[in-house]
Amino acid sequence: MTRNIMPIMVGALSFLCSLNSIAASISSLKIDDEQVVFSLNQTSAENMPACVTTGNETYFGFSLNSANGKHLYRALIFANSAGKDVTVKGAGDCADVAGIQRPLSISTAF
Repeated sequence: MTRNIMPIMVGALSFLCSLNSIAASISSLKIDDEQVVFSLNQTSAENMPACVTTGNETYFGFSLNSANGKHLYRALIFANSAGKDVTVKGAGDCADVAGIQRPLSISTAF
């Protein structure tokens, strides 16, 4: 019975995670102390966490000291230098920068 439920659970989780992602180009990037804040040229109002303040809907922010902060930063720099769009999956919280959603992952196509 567990085997029959597992594909359904994986599919549902994948669908829910995809609702909070957006593909767009990077329009700004700022590093202030240990915090990185970047914006995209578009946003998705769907599943916007309540912690995001008005005017910050296109922004994502994270700490370079977080577990994956340096990896996220490298992905941003690579995508920007290559002129590629990024797909950002939001974490659903503002844990690193007040009022700005934290990215869970950043990916780009080659």
